[in-house]
Amino acid sequence: MTRTSSRYVHGTDPREQQRLSRLNDLLNGAAIRELGLRGGESILDLGCGLAQLTRAMAKSAGPGARVVGVERSAEQIAEAVRQARAAGEEGLVDLRQGDAIGPPLADAEWGTFDLAHTR
Repeated sequence: MTRTSSRYVHGTDPREQQRLSRLNDLLNGAAIRELGLRGGESILDLGCGLAQLTRAMAKSAGPGARVVGVERSAEQIAEAVRQARAAGEEGLVDLRQGDAIGPPLADAEWGTFDLAHTR
């Protein structure tokens, strides 16, 4: 497989993170409704950014859900952790730094997700 280099599309400065947060506020409710989660799903969110939708999926899937968010930007993960902590949701999702092409999953995790999401 040939890998090509790419650049991070979204900026990671605080103003861009605020813009992305506002965008999430506008879109996430409709996205959750469309996903039609029934509860207890295992969810993989690739390119989770600030993990706002990732956390919303975890809340919607409820108890027993396992939600893993993968994001390649360390800055976005740091802000995602800060936002989760501020919302009292720090342990809600498992955030991992990595790439969607080769996500940081253990061998035993492959094929175990009910839903893989990216936006």
